[in-house]
Amino acid sequence: MLNDTAHIPNDLLELQEAFSSLGQAEAEFKKGQDNLLSLVKTLSEQLDVKNKDLETKVAEIASLKAQSDEMVESISDGVIACDKQGKILIFNRCAQELTQCSSIPADIRAANSNIADAFMPLFQMLNNTLEGHTKPVRELPLIIDFNQNNLTFLVSINTVKNDDGHITGAVASFNDHTEVVRLQEDLKRRDRLQALGSMAAGVAHEIRNPLGGIALYADMISDDMLSAGLDNSAALKISSAVSGLNRLVEDMLSFTRSQKLHLTYFAIKPLLQQCTELALARFKKHNIKIIYNITLTQIYADKNQLEQIILNIIQNACQAMHGTGELILSCCKDNERKDMLEISIADSGDGISEELRSTIFDPFYTKGKTEGTGLGLAIALKCAESHHGTIDIRTAKSGGAEFIIRLKADTPPSIQGN
Repeated sequence: MLNDTAHIPNDLLELQEAFSSLGQAEAEFKKGQDNLLSLVKTLSEQLDVKNKDLETKVAEIASLKAQSDEMVESISDGVIACDKQGKILIFNRCAQELTQCSSIPADIRAANSNIADAFMPLFQMLNNTLEGHTKPVRELPLIIDFNQNNLTFLVSINTVKNDDGHITGAVASFNDHTEVVRLQEDLKRRDRLQALGSMAAGVAHEIRNPLGGIALYADMISDDMLSAGLDNSAALKISSAVSGLNRLVEDMLSFTRSQKLHLTYFAIKPLLQQCTELALARFKKHNIKIIYNITLTQIYADKNQLEQIILNIIQNACQAMHGTGELILSCCKDNERKDMLEISIADSGDGISEELRSTIFDPFYTKGKTEGTGLGLAIALKCAESHHGTIDIRTAKSGGAEFIIRLKADTPPSIQGN
């Protein structure tokens, strides 16, 4: 039997082989396509997992950044951070409050458009440290003259470096240390006053009895000379000098004596008017304008002690103005501490320098005064402290001195009961 293929033309055989090869290729392509689709699906699933992990990481980083930002914002110190070019990266809420910032500056080198000139030394220190001109500092006191008041800031500045040790930025932290400095000065002053008080009490008691004898004999001599028709002016001068010494002794004893409060509820304006009249009565002629700004009409305090405080300060104010100027007396609730009341006495005199403010309440301080024992302001401060209060000094708007008496705004028991 003859082979059937012998009768098939060669072209048909080649075509049959081609179709057979095409079928095999199609099967292999289908298999490869299935494998590719399976791989794409697997990679897509893996990519979805990676994307979800990435989204989770991004959310975690965003959450950590938000927490970090909130922590920086809640810090009670001012924090300012910048990069190598001086661009500000962090300027927290406390920094804005401490520097009286109107809006956050973009660059530490151009901060003067947003920051008061008084605070520019802080930014200069940060810039100098960033550029390597000065070394990092830790709790360096920085005195800032703002609104005619000296503020003390404690400043710490450090650089930020990368792994290679190159500076990539700088950060400053600072806080207002003014109240702490004031309290430290108060403690030092109280130590001085305690020593002076003990000495003054001893001296006063030692000379009080001899002074009484001198005064008695001076009066007797004066009477005898007058009876004999002689000039007794010398004896009268002795009596006058002894009276002056007695006043000094009484002031010394008043300064060393413990102050017991006799609290009453009374109107403040009549007391201010009375003290003003007493102080001005010492001038035969004066041209002092009195202005009252009273928003707190009734107060609860020891009226006699408060009169002593106010009278001493007004007398000093009138002497500082040399009988001509403007005296402004105010009484209101303290803006910062609602449990305190504030009595302000501002004059238009020459003012009091920052150096003198730390010693003006010391006993026997008489610099620039032609009369007085130098105990008036020391006693006034002691009376204020017996009310759990203070007396502060600042520069008045007129350029003179402003004394601020802050007392505990106690409420009378009867009003508390009602």
